Amino acid sequence: MSSVCGMNAIRYKGKKKCAVKLRTIDSSIFEDKFLNETEMENQLDDHVNIVRYKKHHIDSTVQERTLVFVTQLCNNEKLENLLPTFSFKQKKILLIQLCHGLKYIHDNQIAHRNLTPGNVLLSLDGKNIKIMDFGINKKFALDEKKIITRSTGFNGTLGWVASEMCSDNRSKGFEAWVKADIYSLGLLIYYIFTDGKHPYEGDANDKHQGIKNKKPPDFSFIENSEKFHDRYLLIDVLKAMLSHEPDARPGITQILQHCITWDAVKKMSFIKDCHLYLEQPRDEDRQKPKRKAKRQLEHNGTVKQRMAYIGKESIDNYSSDDSEEFVQFGRSGGAPKDNDGPELTEEEEKALERIHEITGGDWVELIKKMLEDPNSGNNKRPYENSFTDLVRYIRNTHEYFKDNTRKMKSKLGSRNEGMWNFIASNVPKFFIYLFNLMKNELEEDDKKRYLQEKAKNCELPQE
Repeated sequence: MSSVCGMNAIRYKGKKKCAVKLRTIDSSIFEDKFLNETEMENQLDDHVNIVRYKKHHIDSTVQERTLVFVTQLCNNEKLENLLPTFSFKQKKILLIQLCHGLKYIHDNQIAHRNLTPGNVLLSLDGKNIKIMDFGINKKFALDEKKIITRSTGFNGTLGWVASEMCSDNRSKGFEAWVKADIYSLGLLIYYIFTDGKHPYEGDANDKHQGIKNKKPPDFSFIENSEKFHDRYLLIDVLKAMLSHEPDARPGITQILQHCITWDAVKKMSFIKDCHLYLEQPRDEDRQKPKRKAKRQLEHNGTVKQRMAYIGKESIDNYSSDDSEEFVQFGRSGGAPKDNDGPELTEEEEKALERIHEITGGDWVELIKKMLEDPNSGNNKRPYENSFTDLVRYIRNTHEYFKDNTRKMKSKLGSRNEGMWNFIASNVPKFFIYLFNLMKNELEEDDKKRYLQEKAKNCELPQE
């Protein structure tokens, strides 16, 4: 058995105050179970998002030993109490910092195995979140296929451990310690963004059983909270992280590349570049090189990409007299062709319905109501009620922001933050759909800008 005393502040060698943590351990298990912690603490000693290890001391008796850790002193306020004081922007930085801290742990071939709210603290200056407590972590190795070696039995905290780690059967091997950490990180990120909530209801044992039985996590609190402008971006990354299939969970780098980490400027830039990929070139001699090289997604793209060009008017003309016969649609929201064309497949039908659910059914009318008629003025090509035309409208409005009417600029507020807030408030599912629709279509230069450039570590701004 072991007991852990709370962390207390002392002066270490007359210098700055440090924290002291005591572990009292049965001597019979001391060597195997807790000397490991001193090794890990010492190895993970040089990262801004890890609690810094200073020194340890062992005080022995016949039956038990006391392990004394001297570590960096942090804010002793519980994370749960601090969360309501953080803005959404600050919480996104906490997400990025946690990812960088966990990446550093994994890069040292260590699995934490106990990521919980109680094991993260805020630095004394309030600028960085710190991962602590390496009491049950594990050094891992890679086999020839680069699969992380397995271990046995349940380790961790009830309600904070991945489903594959919940079994009490110690005769069974468990894979992917790193992927189990990703799951726990997903729970922790959910906790941070919801001010202390959990995707499974009940006490610790109820949460544990929900995870163990692989029940789907509940995202309704996030989805129903309009204060989360980026709620569907957050849900998208959390769904992947909280998958009960370890192989389906993203790695740390993929999380850092996800658009949940982007600011408004980067999001608006992404929309602008996607417009270039989606627009069909007319006279290639006068087009930019990017337009020459791009695929013609309208004709040769995936089902979702091809359906993105179809307007709402075409959905209304799916069938006549409630029949199940569908026709081939004209492009860019044009009217259906004659009934001799090939029928729309079930996959195309579902994709088209999903797209126009995302755009609110009739985005042209929505913009007309909230801002102004998008087809007013001297538009060379009127906007149809298609997904690709919405991309075009947002790009044009952003690109020529200074040319917009004073009334419209006043409603939007600003070119980047204002426009993003308008999009996120009125068509909240639009951007995450665009991100997933186009991220695999990016050329190498754009991949470096959006997907290969990991979000840089940054300090928490004091707002």
